[in-house]
Amino acid sequence: MNSMPPATEGTPALAADEVHLWLARVDDAPPTDTLATWLDDAERARLVRLQRAEDRALFALAHAALRDVLARSLGIAARSVQIGHDTRGKPHLAPSHACDLRFNLAHAGLAVLIGIARGRELGVDIEAVIAHDDLRAVAEQVYSADERAALDACPTAARTNLFYTLWTRKEACLKAWGCGLDGPLQQFSVHMAAHDDIAAPVGTSLPSLHCRDLPAPPGHVAAIAVSGGPTTAVCRRWHA
Repeated sequence: MNSMPPATEGTPALAADEVHLWLARVDDAPPTDTLATWLDDAERARLVRLQRAEDRALFALAHAALRDVLARSLGIAARSVQIGHDTRGKPHLAPSHACDLRFNLAHAGLAVLIGIARGRELGVDIEAVIAHDDLRAVAEQVYSADERAALDACPTAARTNLFYTLWTRKEACLKAWGCGLDGPLQQFSVHMAAHDDIAAPVGTSLPSLHCRDLPAPPGHVAAIAVSGGPTTAVCRRWHA
């Protein structure tokens, strides 16, 4: 699907068998200076180092919206949310919150995607679909054999979209596993992710994941991967 979910008021309760997805857009957000007041000191320091206004706007929205979503679930102020990182850089709520809430964040173009769940690891990704001459060469480096075969068999007009669809699924899995882009990219396949769980790469202790495509703004594709089997995905528009 490629339509934006409708805006919603308030924050719906998050059940254990649900994943809530929040989609925000830079062109439908408060000014960057306003959003910056929601950030902590480290985030504001990162913000001021960004040279381009559009990069600052996207960064401020992504991290302010994440703080707002987490704060609403925790019942605290956005700036009171404490976020830490594990040894591989995956963000998580600080132990002081004593909460089983898990989250993940992605952004591309003018769009921000946030996913939250309880007691399940998850990863989300969103990408702007942009044609490049070297996508097939990139596929040789990052995709499994069946993913490359699917690209080769795809009609030319649809190949760029398929490339990014596969990539969002794959990156969502890597983020759920906490691997980052140095993970085993070619050792697992997301080609049939719309129908099957994603098996962990052979020889690892990583859990299998359930992966699905998500609604996204025009010109974008998005996906989520979550541990613990299929969940109900609740998609919402974020607004301040």
